[in-house]
Amino acid sequence: MQQKDVQDLVQKNVELCYQIRNQLLRGSLGEFGRSLDDAWQFKRKLSAEISSEHLDDIYSNAIKNGAIGGKLLGAGGGGFFLFFVPPAQKHQLLSHLASEGLEVKPFRFEAEGLKSWKVRV
Repeated sequence: MQQKDVQDLVQKNVELCYQIRNQLLRGSLGEFGRSLDDAWQFKRKLSAEISSEHLDDIYSNAIKNGAIGGKLLGAGGGGFFLFFVPPAQKHQLLSHLASEGLEVKPFRFEAEGLKSWKVRV
């Protein structure tokens, strides 16, 4: 965070988060998908450790198979990609991901926002 270029990227990413929030609130999903791509590109510039050749291949092939944008979520050896794909390209992307042996998990927006719960152990 000491370097000016890193500070600039972080600031742009913060601004982008507000844009994404506004796009979702307006229902501008195409813009949201493109902003996910911007967020992924910003994140990759922060460090060479953010991605790998394998992850870059997954991302670029998802884009080639219908995704507008996506973002890697999670940390350190775990996590997943979140891709935005228009409905007309959904099956093309799903088929591609399956052909690569990648597991697809369903995702949906929740009208009430984030929900969490505690589990007693």
